[in-house]
Amino acid sequence: MEAIKNKRMHINGNTVVVEKSAKELFTFFTDLKNFEGIMPENIQKFEVDGTSFIFGLPGMPEIRLVLKEKTEFSNITSVSYTHLTLPTTPYV
Repeated sequence: MEAIKNKRMHINGNTVVVEKSAKELFTFFTDLKNFEGIMPENIQKFEVDGTSFIFGLPGMPEIRLVLKEKTEFSNITSVSYTHLTLPTTPYV
């Protein structure tokens, strides 16, 4: 179980140039309510709770994103969590 707990996923995406200042971006992304506006149109659930939010998309487990660390205008670190429901059919 320890090996699974320490696994990290790295996602590469396209590089995008944004015509905003570091202050504007930091302010936008630290207000978690703003994430609802950048979610896919088919989002089924979005709830902000303090320093985290949870969202759900069709066919996927719900994901919670938690803000862990903020350095003003330069860094925002977050961690995601999910609750997976696995089948528990006993085999005899």
